[in-house]
Formats: sequence, structure tokens, C-alpha cells
Amino acid sequence: MLKTPLPFLSSVQPSDFPTINRSVSHTFCPLMLDELQREVTSAPIVRIMEAMSFHSESEAERHLNSLMMRARNGESLAKSDAERREDDARKLVAEAFLCTNKAESLAKASEALALFPGFAEAYIILSEEEEDLAKRLDLLETAVGIASAQFDSELFAAPEKVFWQRMATRPYMRCRAALALELWQQGKKQAAIEHCKALLKLNPRDNQGLRFHLLNWLLACDPADPCVDEYFSLYEKEGTAFGLYANVLWNFARHGDEKRSQKALEKALDGNKFVPTLLLGAVPSPQFTSRRVERGSVPEAVAYCRIGGAAWQNIDGALPWLKQKCASMLTSKTLLRKIETAEDWHQIGTWAGQVPMYLNIGRQKVWF
Repeated sequence: MLKTPLPFLSSVQPSDFPTINRSVSHTFCPLMLDELQREVTSAPIVRIMEAMSFHSESEAERHLNSLMMRARNGESLAKSDAERREDDARKLVAEAFLCTNKAESLAKASEALALFPGFAEAYIILSEEEEDLAKRLDLLETAVGIASAQFDSELFAAPEKVFWQRMATRPYMRCRAALALELWQQGKKQAAIEHCKALLKLNPRDNQGLRFHLLNWLLACDPADPCVDEYFSLYEKEGTAFGLYANVLWNFARHGDEKRSQKALEKALDGNKFVPTLLLGAVPSPQFTSRRVERGSVPEAVAYCRIGGAAWQNIDGALPWLKQKCASMLTSKTLLRKIETAEDWHQIGTWAGQVPMYLNIGRQKVWF
């Protein structure tokens, strides 16, 4: 029996866990670091709930509310020393990802591994501070191996319904995404693409935002590859700048300056009008750090250019064509002023998505 997950924080006031409106923002960071912050609170609760058996949903919800109240009061929910070490390590790694000081971030990750050697996400931080490229990959491959051993391998057999929803799989998804990103940065492009495809197969709903990278990676490598059509068909309704401008480039690569390409560009400009100005270098690109962006915003355009710029350079005639079609925009004082005065996305609180649990209720397993 597959049920619609109930809101995990049903008993908690909005002021306790500030949220971001999903309708106006999205992630382009596959590591989902704000989710990791959230799991500092939710993972211990999920661990307890999934280990218990309940007679009814109402009994499960009462117990959930009780656990949430205990967590809000600062009470530790761990029962064993190993669980306490894991919870402490999770908190350290979440803090490490927020650190702007590299030495402090590295120290927290190292401390987390000393407490709980199986905390795979800590290796992502270690890899970011490693200068040797081969060692970076070794660290991330180690992380993927550690993370894959922490959940039932049977989930790989039928992942489309449950994979990302099971919290135990998320370290694996994050570490493998980090490996894909690092492979791409090191020029091992086909290997990066294959990892990305595999992750999307495990989680077709793509909670990590990997599709943004894959669509543009495919175009940057070989727009004539048959699988490009497959993935564009799969994500044809993608309404972000990442998908809209990738669709423009895809159409131009196939049809050149035809109506399909022109209509795709019109739609993309409606979605985010700042991309051509930044992509063509008409104004210096602002420096933003947030991993969440608002649709139609300058930060979204900047993020798209970082991910999709190589694809535009790869396709002959694409940038000159875009410059011709958007000539008036490149000198628009109003547009340039909006780019120059744009601010980064200011995140308040953590990303409050639902955290479903797979509970024993009655004589069956149900999503709660």
C-alpha cells in the first residue's frame, strides 16, 4: 500500500523551521546541502519510527509528534553510543558544508569521520580540499562505496518508487553526484554523464536537480547523440532557465535558424531574459554563492551560464545566432542595470520538504 506522505513536521510551528516557497525557487546543486541540514533533526526520528511497529496511523502520528517535541526541547533521541556518534557526525558535516573557512570545514569533516567513519558525505568535503586530482576521485569513489553499503541493495532492483524517499539512500545519491561533478570538471565527461544517467534512473523525479547538468552536458559533448532526444523529451516541460535555454540550443543544433528555434528562444526569454546578456559577455557576470535560485532571476541566469556555457560554445554558429536575435537586449540600459544591482538568493531557514518514512503499521508496510 503506497500512501501519500504526510507532512513530517505537522506538529511544528512555521517559526520553528522556516521554509522556502518551492514554487519560486529551485536547486541547481545536486548535493542538496540544505536537505543535509534538515536531516540533522529528522534522521534520528526516522531511525526510531522505522524500527517500531504501530497498530494504526493515528498511533504513529502521536508517537511522531512526541519525538518532535523531544527534539525541539534539545533531547537526544539516540539510544546507543554508535547512534549518538552518527548523529554528532551528521551535525558536524552539516556545519562543515556551511563553513566559509576551508580549514574549519576540513577540521569538522575530519572530526566527523573520527566519530563515525561511515559518514560518507564527509569525504565530499575532504575531496574539495584535496589538490591532487586523482586523490579527489579516490576520496569520492570511497564515499560512494561506503554509502552504498548502508542500505538494502534490493532497493536498486525497483528504485523508481522508493529510492530517494528512503533517507538511507541519500548519502549514496549525494556522493555519487559529487563524483559525477568532479569527473566532469576533470574532463572525464562520458563517465560523468553515465553517473548522471544512473542517478536519474534511480530517482526519475530528480530531487537533486541533476537534469539541469545532464541536458547541458549532453549538448556540450555530442548534440547528435540519440540519447539527447530521449532526455529532452523526458524533460520537455522543464520551465527553468536550465531547461529552456538547453531546449533553444537543442533546436538550433537540429534545425538552425528555423521557426522551432525561434519559438524556443521566445519561450526561454519569457522564462529568463537575462541569460543572453550574460552568456554573450555583454556585462561582467556577478558572483553569487547560493545553491538556490529564483526562476527568472539574475542568479538563475548566472547559474545557467556556468552549467550551459560550454554547450553553447560547442555548437557552431549558436552564439552568433543568439547575438543576432538578442541584439537590442545587449545594449538595454534597464536590463544591464538590473543585472548590476541584482542580489544573491537569501535563504531563510532550511529547505522544508517532506520526509516520508516506511513504517510498520498493522500487518503491512506503508508510507507515512
